[in-house]
Amino acid sequence: MKSIFEAIMLLIVLGSTYFGFALLALSQSHHWRKVTRTDSFSHLAVSIFRTFGYCFLCFGLATAVVRDGVSFGAVLWLTIISVSAVLVAVTLTWRPSLLRGLAHLLAFTSEINQESR
Repeated sequence: MKSIFEAIMLLIVLGSTYFGFALLALSQSHHWRKVTRTDSFSHLAVSIFRTFGYCFLCFGLATAVVRDGVSFGAVLWLTIISVSAVLVAVTLTWRPSLLRGLAHLLAFTSEINQESR
């Protein structure tokens, strides 16, 4: 049972760092245009994407530290962020449409925030 819990936590670390890097990539106009095929890109969306991106990376670090302790958890996180960065680069190169749902979800969120002001 403990090994299943550790495997799930490892997948959480991988998933959160992947989404963190994906959001940081989508905060750049070149990647945004490639994924969504639109030019509309607000400064609020950039701020939201970067904030959530860094939060996901920090959450991945916290999960790795909880899973394996400070010393090995930090090493594990550094290894996993390397893998996640490569996976995001591969996704943007060969299948940018896989990130379209994430981009539209967060763009919708930023539009709601603009309308409420």
